[in-house]
Amino acid sequence: MDDWPTRASNDGLRQQVDAMVAAYADQRSVLAAAKAAADEPVQCWSANNLVRVTGNASGVSEVHLVPEAFKRSTPETLARSITEALGELSARVALSRERALGALGDLSDEMPELAELIPGAPPLREIAEQVLPADRAPYVDEDEYYRNGGYLR
Repeated sequence: MDDWPTRASNDGLRQQVDAMVAAYADQRSVLAAAKAAADEPVQCWSANNLVRVTGNASGVSEVHLVPEAFKRSTPETLARSITEALGELSARVALSRERALGALGDLSDEMPELAELIPGAPPLREIAEQVLPADRAPYVDEDEYYRNGGYLR
């Protein structure tokens, strides 16, 4: 009995599975690196260097006011400085998150379609496109014009 075609197809399938397992191991390391990057603390200062905020993808972990903050500014100015620093922190954390999610998008491009492996399964690329964020416009503070009296100039 000649089992050469069966053996050849088994070897081909085995190589394909080995390649998928190796790709999975690589993807896990990329995911671990993306998670570590998302957990990295980000630090931002206000333009007047009175406020420093620290945080990561989980949220704000510290708001620090320099000792001279109350001497060098009014409560309104200090509030704007805090808001400004938090806005910058939010933008930097969002950029970090998008980089991490971009790595996930790259991984989904390398993966075989689930429908190729299991007939009738939904396509993974469509699921990844639903989960990954769309490009967003940069944050614009519309009230800044009125707060700073820009309309008086």
